[in-house]
This record gives sequence, C-alpha cells and structure tokens, in this order.
Amino acid sequence: MKTGNFHAFSIFLTILATFFIAQAGLAATYYVSPDGTAAWSLCTSMYSPCSLATANANAVAGDVVVLRGGQYSMHIFPAHSGTSVNSRITYQAYAGETPIIANTTEAYGTYYHGITLGGRAYIKVDGVTVNAKGVPSGKYRPLMITHGGSYNEIVNCTIDGNGSAEIQIWDGVSSVPDTGTPCVHNWIHNSTIRNTGSVGADCNDNGGMQIGVPAYDKNSGNNTIENNVFYGGGHHNLETFTKYNVIRNNYFHHEGSMASPGGCPYGPDTNGKYGNRNIQIYDGYAEDGKYNLIEGNRFGHAGPPPDDDGGDGLTITAPKNIIRYNAIFNSLNNGVLFKTGYNSLADYNRFYNNTIYKSGRYKNAGDLWQ
Repeated sequence: MKTGNFHAFSIFLTILATFFIAQAGLAATYYVSPDGTAAWSLCTSMYSPCSLATANANAVAGDVVVLRGGQYSMHIFPAHSGTSVNSRITYQAYAGETPIIANTTEAYGTYYHGITLGGRAYIKVDGVTVNAKGVPSGKYRPLMITHGGSYNEIVNCTIDGNGSAEIQIWDGVSSVPDTGTPCVHNWIHNSTIRNTGSVGADCNDNGGMQIGVPAYDKNSGNNTIENNVFYGGGHHNLETFTKYNVIRNNYFHHEGSMASPGGCPYGPDTNGKYGNRNIQIYDGYAEDGKYNLIEGNRFGHAGPPPDDDGGDGLTITAPKNIIRYNAIFNSLNNGVLFKTGYNSLADYNRFYNNTIYKSGRYKNAGDLWQ
C-alpha cells in the first residue's frame, strides 16, 4: 500500500473508531427517585437523582434508568424507543429496593396508567410494582401496550389492578377495526398480575388481561406470556383474540376474589367473593384459525361468576390452537370447554398430554362434584 493511501486509511479507521466510541458513550445509567430534582445531566450519580418525568423525557436507546425505592405518582412512559434488543431503554429497580407506581396523576388518552408503552418499542421494565390504588375505579390501566408498541419486555414486575383495572395489548383504534398498528413480539414473563377484575352493581364482571379486542383488533399477535402468576381477574385472567401467541408455564387461579355487590343471580364462592374462568382463546372474526400455543400451564382454581353457574378452567372458542402439557384442576364448572362462539367454532384444535382432575362442582353448593 502506498504511503499516502495508508495514511488516508489510518485516518479513516481513527474516525470510525471515534464514532463508535462516541456512540457507545451516549448510553449511560441514570438514577431517579420519588423526590428527585436533579437535571438529566447530573443524575448519572445515585446521590443526585432526577424525577421519573425527567427520565421519561430524556432516556434514549441504550440508557438504563434505575428507580430507587418508594412511591411514584408518575407513570413509566418514555418519550423515545429503543432501537434493538441490544439497545433498549431499560427501567429497572435499584437492587434490594421496590419502586411502586401508584396514585398516578398523568393520563394517556382517557385512562391513567402505570406503565404506558404507546407507540414505543424495545423498552424493558424490570422489577417495578404498579398498584392502581388512589385512581377512580374503571379509569386505570396498570399496563397498557398500544398503538404499535412492540418488542417490549416486562419482567420481575408486580402489576396490581387493585380490583378496578384491566391490562390491554391492542392497536388502540376503535373507530375502524383493524386499521391501527398492531402490537407484536412483546414479552411478559416472571411477573405477578393480580386483582385486575371487579363485579359491578349490575352483577357484570369486568377486567382481566386482553390481547387484542374483539371486533377492533385481531392483529396484535406473536406475543409471549410465560412464567407468570395470574389471579383475581374479572371475566377472565387472560383472554386473547389474536394469533401466534405463546402462553407458557404460567400459573392461573381465579377462585373467589372479587367483592360481591349483592343480589346477583348466582351466589359467590365459599368466601363470599366471585371468581370466573382462567383464560379464553377467542375468535370473534370467524377466521380460519388462531394458532396459539398453550403449553405447560397450571389452571386452577376457577370460581363462580356472578351471572353464571360456574367458571371453566380453560375455554377454547377458536380453531387451530395447540394445547398441551397443562394441568387443569379445581374448576367450578368444566375443566376444559370447547365452545361455540358468536362467529366461530372450536374446531381442529390439537389437545394432548394434558391432565384434568377435580373439575365440575355442581352449581355453588360446596364440594359436590359431577
């Protein structure tokens, strides 16, 4: 190589290396606390934390936002997205401490939220507790992934609806069905999702977790829900209307947990509270199949709803799913119900290597099994 060319090449490599070092230097760890007031440039020290609002506004791809313990009245809602799995924006609890998001004062749309990933991608939230206390009943979404929110990860979190809030993953457009940007490839794992349901004065049970919304969003699929504990849902702990989801190695139980308003057609559980089924795979679109994988879960108990004879352990109201290696037990009604829906049949499902036992208690009359 000629001397001039070699010199030019050396300069090019130096510039390139400087560029990558500068890019790497953009990512940093920032500290926030419930009473933090520092500027963004100063909160790289745990001794000068900033507020969660400041972190939401400034964090960019590769940044790690460390939340100190205590109660926050601000939701997690980053202004930016990450750019890849290896360059996420990460919100994580400080080691040994529990950040709690409650009494949130910032709304997204018509609801208050704990974790809001509207139109955001490659966000990771690790070790955070969300509690819906202090927010008007029915006006809270402790976790909302919407408007194309994709490739996000929720891990080691506790999501508590406090008996008045549900969780949704959907495209966020109700005016014209299936025209929004779907929410795909989200991963919720190793978390506890609880108390998302309630019974209204009209004896209608509401809440739970939804992936997609019937008649509005059938495309927010390819999500993975695994290694979680679900309990205290409303009409269900989990319901999906979309395709290619993996629901694996979770523990679902839905015995009596919802307060009774009194005067409902059917009596509550032995503890005076209502429950319902654990999950439903539903197809309200009369499509050719849903292709979800339901694998390695435990479903039990399933308790009495306020408007029916009993909750099922697992309800399949859609075709072409795989259900295998699950344990289904202590259901008030059917262990498994293959159900005809409004627009769909539960045909061509692959159901094998499941264990079903102690299901079919007659009405709400105690330990009378049929």
